Amino acid sequence: AIASGLVELLGTGTAESQEHASQLLLTLAKDAENCVSIVRAGAVPRLVTQVRGAGITSAIAQERAVAVLACLIVIEDGTRSIAGSNAIRPLVSMLTIGKRGIQEAHAHAAAVLADLAKISNKISMQILSEGGIGPLVALLGKESSNAAKAAAASALLALMSGHQVDLQKAVCDAGAIRHLVALLSEDDDIICKRAAGAIAALCVGSAEN
Repeated sequence: AIASGLVELLGTGTAESQEHASQLLLTLAKDAENCVSIVRAGAVPRLVTQVRGAGITSAIAQERAVAVLACLIVIEDGTRSIAGSNAIRPLVSMLTIGKRGIQEAHAHAAAVLADLAKISNKISMQILSEGGIGPLVALLGKESSNAAKAAAASALLALMSGHQVDLQKAVCDAGAIRHLVALLSEDDDIICKRAAGAIAALCVGSAEN
């Protein structure tokens, strides 16, 4: 019941109401059972609308909405709902929005894209067609937070796991190799493992790479 009331405020009304509603949902979404309730209350399409920034919204509301999506995608219902809500384009846009203070939002968007890419090669190709490769590669750079680097490397690994030549070529052409190699020297074990996995996926079946 609580989730239903909050869901009605997402993507509509004032930017302030969207910020408050998504913050409350973010708090609730820390619990798996609440995540199920939030998804079943119809929150995902409204969260995607909020991430898209349609109508009256704010950068804070967008950032909180993508953070909620990052919590919801870990459950099966959430993954299915996000995949069916035309979320790829707004998520790709979130990878590049703003200049300062939104590293966490970048990481959340990359993490959601990583999980979406695991569903099918079709979704991976959609991420490619929406221009997602370049922004993901850019997040591998030294200016990004550790969370953003790890999520971006994970997304690239997921994208290339289907061994699609077009995806491998796009990642290579975007300059990912030098960034991924540099990440192997990071102190963070998670970043190193995901970077190594992405390099391995990039090389599978490709003599050029």
